[in-house]
Amino acid sequence: MPSSLTASNELTLDLGRILQRLRVTDGTEMLVKVVMDFLRDQFQRCPLIWLGLYDRRTHKITGKGGVVPSDNRRALRHSFGLMSGDTLEQVVIQQRPIYIANLQREKNAGDWSRAARQAGIQSAFVLPITHVKSAWVLSCWVLIAWDSR
Repeated sequence: MPSSLTASNELTLDLGRILQRLRVTDGTEMLVKVVMDFLRDQFQRCPLIWLGLYDRRTHKITGKGGVVPSDNRRALRHSFGLMSGDTLEQVVIQQRPIYIANLQREKNAGDWSRAARQAGIQSAFVLPITHVKSAWVLSCWVLIAWDSR
């Protein structure tokens, strides 16, 4: 069996286990712990992982946890307002993942473009996760360093 198929099957099984744990988990703190344990294991090469919770009343996503390359853990609690038509709003409303090749230059990324420039991050994968009636947004930001020679 090809190794990519084996890896894919293992990921599918891991996702099944994590989804089962999410179904029986209550409380925001425990949900963040379950999801972050899974993400740290699966996305070890992502220098920045941000997990946020969408608030329908304020139309904002507030960071609840993640991984940062520096000691600036405060950045994980940052709130991002959603604007009509922006990229992050599309992820929340349509509940479909997206890949952004250059987050720094993405016209519809709002505050995320500024945050990407400040962190030196270029690409991002944004994945919606829904638990009961809460819309979670996972953002796995990928640092791409270009050789300046």
